Amino acid sequence: MRLAIRLLFALGSLAALPAPAADAVTDALQSAYVPYRAALFRTNSKAQLESEQAIAQAQLTWKAISERFGAKPPVPYDRDPQFAHSLAQVAAVYERCAQQIRDRQLPQAHETLEQARELMAELRRRNDVIVYSDHMNAYHAEMEHVLDRAGQGLGAPQDSMVLMGRVGTL
Repeated sequence: MRLAIRLLFALGSLAALPAPAADAVTDALQSAYVPYRAALFRTNSKAQLESEQAIAQAQLTWKAISERFGAKPPVPYDRDPQFAHSLAQVAAVYERCAQQIRDRQLPQAHETLEQARELMAELRRRNDVIVYSDHMNAYHAEMEHVLDRAGQGLGAPQDSMVLMGRVGTL
């Protein structure tokens, strides 16, 4: 019995490890998501110095991706004529965010950073690549709709049904 428990624990631990994607670009994008999320969390918590450090790290990571893959991405991104443009768009979002952070506009910087998430998701979608974060981001977007709707109150008779429909989507 103890052996079975240890084996299940070991297998569960392995399942928690990040699995490599089938291609180097997606692996790099997944790695770049870590400093992106750090910047997102830091700007949301209104931590000035930590936000500056986090966006700097996100920019460095993104620059490395752009330099490595921008000119000649591997399969499945190799047929995407917008690939390099998408990388440049994310870099521009990061630059705009960094300026907002320097200007101590952390709520605006947080909103700006969310554009990078959409650009990365669209890049993957165009190339038929789906990762776990895409599902989490879809859930998060729907959750924000639910919170917005709940915050508006339930004044009209149909409001509770609309809200329940949104909650049901989650």
